[in-house]
Amino acid sequence: MRELWPAVQHLTSDATIVAYGAAFERRILIGELARWGAVVDRPQLCALRLARRLCPGRDSYTLTSIAHDLGLPMAGAHRATWDVTATAVVLYAMLTTHQHRPDLPAIIRACTLPAQVGDPTTI
Repeated sequence: MRELWPAVQHLTSDATIVAYGAAFERRILIGELARWGAVVDRPQLCALRLARRLCPGRDSYTLTSIAHDLGLPMAGAHRATWDVTATAVVLYAMLTTHQHRPDLPAIIRACTLPAQVGDPTTI
């Protein structure tokens, strides 16, 4: 992976990382990157926080619960590929459903963790 690092940095230079439960995922990512002497300097949008703000009153905010409600097949749930796909589908569904809300940009900002900076080797 270390060999791919320059390409990853270049491809993601202006990207926002999206995760369902970004605070947890961020800790994992930071820990892994620290082994390479790198840090996360990209903002991270938390799709879970976004779901709580855009879909109040749900009984459950788990990724599997929301994905199930959207009709995603549950085979493979809690596996990396499924989780990434489900997060993308849930995010897309929330953003398209609420695209006309005038406060959507502010809600997205409130659900975004700031970039971690301070190290010259970053992602």
